[in-house]
Amino acid sequence: MALLEVKDLEVYYGMIQAIKGVSFKVNEGEVVALIGANGAGKTTILHTVTRLLEAKRGSVVFDGKDITKTPAHKIVSMGMAHVPEGRRVFANLSVLQNLKMGAYTRKDKNEIEETLKNIYKRFPRLEERQNQLAGTLSGGEQQMLAMGRALMSHPRIILMDEPFGAVDPLNRANLQNEFLKIQKQLKKTVIFVTHDIDEAMKMGDKIAIMSKGILRNFASPEDTLLSDDEFVKSFLGSETYIKILSRFRVKEHMRPQNGADIPYHADCEANLRDVLAQMIEYGTDSMHVTEKGKITGTILLSDILNLFQKGRKGE
Repeated sequence: MALLEVKDLEVYYGMIQAIKGVSFKVNEGEVVALIGANGAGKTTILHTVTRLLEAKRGSVVFDGKDITKTPAHKIVSMGMAHVPEGRRVFANLSVLQNLKMGAYTRKDKNEIEETLKNIYKRFPRLEERQNQLAGTLSGGEQQMLAMGRALMSHPRIILMDEPFGAVDPLNRANLQNEFLKIQKQLKKTVIFVTHDIDEAMKMGDKIAIMSKGILRNFASPEDTLLSDDEFVKSFLGSETYIKILSRFRVKEHMRPQNGADIPYHADCEANLRDVLAQMIEYGTDSMHVTEKGKITGTILLSDILNLFQKGRKGE
């Protein structure tokens, strides 16, 4: 059974219809990337699910319970956390006070302290700055704090609006990787809004594409990239088929070691998009594949190009 199910949802701002009959299901432990242009309805979906907005028609079912009319203040205690756009930390409270605010619905003091220790373990910088005012933190640190505060409520599902949008590229990549690690370890269900298709493909188990209040796509990254829907192809743009390569790991397409003397190496966990770029840079048609420093196979340029061509043809 799905942890969250949105059925035939319609939402209005006055006379303007913002969401037009949207339906989707999110299974426990899944990460859904909600993407679309400005005004497509992404944030409206989050706000309706968390009851910050009222649905005119349709329903939202969470863990088997219809929460369409549930008061917003009860949503958190049911296991739902919302990280709004812009982080929204309490600037005049300390890092520690902000984190404890996330646990305000919990009564289990010992478990709250254990959750806090785990968050400090995952975000050591927050522990270092626990007595510092949240408003004095950098953008990346405030985003860590916003995510940590959401985790303090011990949620079953986390809804995040542009969680990495206002962070510089290096910190963004680090935060993405750390969040994915946490999500896999804790098996949290996540819906996050983004404008970045690469971020969506990297992090999402499902890609939900919105356009003018209509859900145009809800599928895995692979199925999204190979979609023959003209809108989806247009939305993804001309780099679509190169993006396909980033979904595959070298170890999935390497050949047995052939004994050739090849000066270039690729890690078995690297994605084929990056390896293709390295091959072009080095001017080579093959690379040894390594795992923990040991050569385990060979990856050929011709095999990567064949996979690219299959993607273009939708095979």
